[in-house]
Amino acid sequence: MAEEIESIGSALGSIDAMQRAFARVRAWQQTPDGARARARFERDRLAQQRAERDEFATLRGIPADVDVRRHALDPHPTGQLFDAMREAIGWQREESDRRGGRVAAVRVLVGPPGTGKSSALAWVAASWQRRALYRTADALAQLKPHDSEWRDARSVSLLTIDELGIEAHPDLLIELMLARWTNGLMTLCASNLSVDEFIARYFQRAGERLGDRLAQQRAHGLRTFVKATWASYRGAEGRL
Repeated sequence: MAEEIESIGSALGSIDAMQRAFARVRAWQQTPDGARARARFERDRLAQQRAERDEFATLRGIPADVDVRRHALDPHPTGQLFDAMREAIGWQREESDRRGGRVAAVRVLVGPPGTGKSSALAWVAASWQRRALYRTADALAQLKPHDSEWRDARSVSLLTIDELGIEAHPDLLIELMLARWTNGLMTLCASNLSVDEFIARYFQRAGERLGDRLAQQRAHGLRTFVKATWASYRGAEGRL
C-alpha cells in the first residue's frame, strides 16, 4: 500500500511540475520575444505548407502561370468558381455515402477567357488528397490508349480538364469522361465555349450517353454547368 501511495504521489508531483512548466511557456509567449518566436513559427509553417502544395502542383501538371499558381497554393480561396468546386466535391461525398458506393461527378465551368476557370481547377487539383491530374483537353486528345498517361487519366481519383473545345478529336474526350463515369470518379472541366456550344460539341451523336448520365446527375441535385459571366480578370486587380 505504501508503494502505491508513493507512486500516486510521484505521479501527482509530475503533473504539477508539467503544469508549472506549461504556465512558464504561456507566460513567455506573452512577452515580445515569445510573440516574435510564435510569428516566426507560423511563417515557417505556412511556408512549408506552400512548398508542399507547390510540389504537388508541379507533379500534377498545374501550369506555372503566376496567377494560376497563386490561387492553386491558396488553402482557402474565395469566389463563385471555387465555391462551385466545393459544392461538386461535397455532393459526390454525400451521394457516395447515401448510395453506399462511389458516385461519379462531372462539373464544367464555362465562360470567356480570364474569368478564373483555370485557377479554380488548379486549386482543386493541388488540394486533392488522393491521386489527381491537371491536363488540357488538347494534351489529352493527343494521347494513345496504350500510353501510361492516358491510363492515368482514366483512373485517377480526380481529373481536371482545362480548355475543352480546342482539341481536334472531341470523341476521345467523351470516351474518357464516360470511362471515368463508369468508375465513379470526379471529373472537373473548364471551357470557353457557351453551354449551347458545349452541348452541340460533346453531347450529340457519340456523346449522347454522356448527356444522359449528366441528366441523371442533375436529377440527383448537381447541375453540370456553372457560368462565369463577369469580365476578365486579366490585367485587373481583385480576387477571383
